Amino acid sequence: MKKKPHGPASHSRFSVPCSPFFISLFWLCVSVSLLRPDEPPAPRFQLSTAAGPTHSGTLDKLTEDWSLRLLDRETPISVKGADVVSLRREGGRLPRHPTGKHLVFANGDRVSLHPPSMLLLARDRLYFRPSSILKTPLQELSPPVATVALIWFSAPDDTEDPALLLRRLLAEHRTRDVVLLRNGDRIEGTLTDLDRDQVCRLTVGKRRVEIRYARIAAIAFNSELLARPQPPGPYGHLVLTDGTRVGLRSGRVDAGGKTLSGKTLFGAPIEVAVDRVVALDVRQGAAVYLSDLEPRRYQHTPFFGVAWPYTKDGSVAGHELGWGGTYDKGLGMHAESRLTYDLGGHYRRFEAVVGLDERTGRRGRVRVQVLVDGQARDIGWDRELTARDEPLRVRIDVRGARALTLAVLCGRFGDVQAHVNWADARLIK
Repeated sequence: MKKKPHGPASHSRFSVPCSPFFISLFWLCVSVSLLRPDEPPAPRFQLSTAAGPTHSGTLDKLTEDWSLRLLDRETPISVKGADVVSLRREGGRLPRHPTGKHLVFANGDRVSLHPPSMLLLARDRLYFRPSSILKTPLQELSPPVATVALIWFSAPDDTEDPALLLRRLLAEHRTRDVVLLRNGDRIEGTLTDLDRDQVCRLTVGKRRVEIRYARIAAIAFNSELLARPQPPGPYGHLVLTDGTRVGLRSGRVDAGGKTLSGKTLFGAPIEVAVDRVVALDVRQGAAVYLSDLEPRRYQHTPFFGVAWPYTKDGSVAGHELGWGGTYDKGLGMHAESRLTYDLGGHYRRFEAVVGLDERTGRRGRVRVQVLVDGQARDIGWDRELTARDEPLRVRIDVRGARALTLAVLCGRFGDVQAHVNWADARLIK
């Protein structure tokens, strides 16, 4: 006859302790697992439309004609491509341009290079691997060399403002290719080769020169040979979290909104996760940017003989536009000045974000005005604008108007650091 087990030995080795402590621990683990999401929530975007309303929601679908659908708490919001102006992520600023190794295209696109940068020049094309944020079914991207303005490796030693140097390289007129070295030396000639051994070769006069990438700060291509391919109709301008900017002939997000796929302006297929998208603007569509137009007139009153021309897509001091981030389109102006554009009665409204430049306008005090057919309009701000003030969002009805004037007037400090940025300055058809 078997004895009934008793005492501590009666527990099977597979038994689960049932003390209050273990029961509490079990329910705590269950609660934590329920609270922890399987994946981060989809980003929310604000959609600006030509018709006027601004919509908000997660991106659910995008078609090749730039029509899109947002979901706001499961409520679908569909907008035709002809009505789309821009899609911007909520609660975030536009990122600054890349500061590491990257390509700058002639049209302003910027693509970060995958470290270590693998560059190859062959058959008039530049082969490179983009950063991991920008995926491609191809092993590499290969734009025509003529579409690339500059390859940035790193700032030369002792450079105080690398971004300013880069913008100056992009703006200068060059009849030869230029290799800028880390020690500040500058070599001009004709670039003949970039190879997998990370060597740059160029012809200088009758000499052939070889330079290893480790010595190079930047390669700037002959500006007279640059090409800026743009499709005849609307195209997309995509901004990613790492600062990459890329133009798209077409884009697509299938229902569910996980991945954006498309073709670049030079025809390469790319893919990017939607949660890496910060902005998608539709260019050559409903919005016309003032920096793409020639003004009727520019009036400037210089103080002490110092004249300040207005600047397209940058500040008057030569920096990028923005406040804690970078806007790719806009105007830079200095007090006192007026910039007038012909409208011809073709537009619905004017809109911009305006403020003193965050670098060179910190001590400035100005008054800004928007005049339509010579009459000042209410912009919601009737006092001096300082660097301590948040940038103003301006939205003015211009239906039937013939002329638009942006004015920057001196404040109490005269023209001292009166550097004003009109970011995203655009007319809506």
